Amino acid sequence: MSFSVGFIGAGNMATALTGGFLDQNFSPRRLAMSDPRPQALQEHAPKGIFTTDDNVELVRRSDVVVLAVKPQVVAEVLVPLREVWQERQPLLLSIAAGVTLSGLKNLLGGHPAMVRAMPNTPALVQCGASGYFCDPVVDEAQCRQAHEILAAVGVALKVEREELIDAVTALSGSGPAYCFLVMEAMQSAGMA
Repeated sequence: MSFSVGFIGAGNMATALTGGFLDQNFSPRRLAMSDPRPQALQEHAPKGIFTTDDNVELVRRSDVVVLAVKPQVVAEVLVPLREVWQERQPLLLSIAAGVTLSGLKNLLGGHPAMVRAMPNTPALVQCGASGYFCDPVVDEAQCRQAHEILAAVGVALKVEREELIDAVTALSGSGPAYCFLVMEAMQSAGMA
């Protein structure tokens, strides 16, 4: 990959994606991560990933920005970035569940280059399945960048309509958890 990727949010999914990149020999110098919690960033700096608590700085240094925060904080995170976003115009790859592209555009003042995606928990061990939707204004190269990012932790499948991401979230996002629940029940029954 020849582009730089910044992650807003240093939680499990951002950690999984950066781990997938590093496992594929992606240069850590092309990665950046921001989070308001210093302890969330501590494990990433020693890997050579640029870390900061300043989202504006992260957007300035990234070709692609992965929005990896809880849906309830999306507005509080994005609204202060409007000006730098209009100036820099990176691709936004949102993995915030349930937040539509139109909602994101409203928060960023109409920024056009956006992809909505949903990776699932097996991505934590690079065995994930991610669905993604590229807004019609996203060019082919940017859509490929989103695919490469998601494919770093498993398979990535492009869907043709945004509303299908909600189905991906329900099935792929929650499906593995139900399988684990069944396996735990079988294990408990076998030990009884």
